[in-house]
Amino acid sequence: MCIGIPMQIVEVYEDGISGVVEAGGTKKHCFFMLIDNPKVGDYVLVHAGNA
Repeated sequence: MCIGIPMQIVEVYEDGISGVVEAGGTKKHCFFMLIDNPKVGDYVLVHAGNA
């Protein structure tokens, strides 16, 4: 079973395909390769470090 956790993007790195997401005070590195034009403030579902 796949569990995606809703997290908010708090930083997008210059490469545009990775950054930092946060939920409940916990920040994690995340890849946005499947997201078109990720922006700070957007919410994404994160599973295994990928949105």
